[in-house]
Amino acid sequence: QLSADARAIAEGLETLRKVIPQPSAIVQIVAFDRGVVSISVEKQSGKVVSYTFSHGKVTGPEPVDTRWLTCKAGLPPDAVDLDRLPSLWDDAPKRVGTQSVKVMQIVVAQGPCGTVFLNVPVKGKDRVHSVRFTGDGRFLAVLTD
Repeated sequence: QLSADARAIAEGLETLRKVIPQPSAIVQIVAFDRGVVSISVEKQSGKVVSYTFSHGKVTGPEPVDTRWLTCKAGLPPDAVDLDRLPSLWDDAPKRVGTQSVKVMQIVVAQGPCGTVFLNVPVKGKDRVHSVRFTGDGRFLAVLTD
């Protein structure tokens, strides 16, 4: 049973999958609470564009300023298990070992370029924890700032 935020993320991902031209190479995914989801993809021209789902509406494609991206090349289509992302929203606080934390976002990023890791920042009372997963959703580690 998914939380309301996780269900909203699942809805956003499903909607964006229908809108984004396929096949697409994902450069980055960011999911926020209340079901705001942004997926940046590499176009055939080498440019990166983003599509965003928020409050039931899709915007995009919008050009992405890639100067801040360490990796602008897209991942293979099967590098990230998009179906697992919503459940990781609910799993991350359990990995920190306390329920008195709030998930801030899920970031699917490439580091090093061509690989994928999922970073789920979780804010506690006095610190931020970063829960890391592999692209297929396997737990890696909890890092504390």
